[in-house]
Amino acid sequence: MQRRQIAATTLGWVLWTGTEYAMHRGAFHFRPTRSRSTLGGRARQALIRLVAAEHRSHHREPLRTSLFLRLLGHVAVAAVSSGVPVMVRHRDAWAGWVGFTVGYSVYETVHWRIHHCPGTVNDARVEHHRVHHEEATRSNFGVTVPWWDHAFGTVAVARRRPDLSPGVLVD
Repeated sequence: MQRRQIAATTLGWVLWTGTEYAMHRGAFHFRPTRSRSTLGGRARQALIRLVAAEHRSHHREPLRTSLFLRLLGHVAVAAVSSGVPVMVRHRDAWAGWVGFTVGYSVYETVHWRIHHCPGTVNDARVEHHRVHHEEATRSNFGVTVPWWDHAFGTVAVARRRPDLSPGVLVD
């Protein structure tokens, strides 16, 4: 791979981490408001409500995993994000797409392992996410990296000593 493609792949991954943070903070923890929006706005709000409801379910039962939804997420991320390199028509854009989609796969893997086998993931990642689930649901939105929580002031520190045994994140 050439340097530009390595840089584009890295940029794609960094863009994924920002997207992960924004989606988790915005759509996943969406608080509905009454508004008179257009049909497209109402459809978008309905989709966001559906995503938020699924995420609330995840907070209630973190060990319940829908393989269908995980696969659907991979297909959706790959399909939607592939529009960028198609429009840009540049090979480096495809390298960025690879970084973005691999970033999503890493997110899914890390998130699953945090809940199902936390001893196999960096303890700091497990603790960051445990605090999000158990102590401060309006904080610690980054699952794979904490950068965006630091950048946007949404970091919360643990108030109690964590138990990092398997299945502990069941709040």
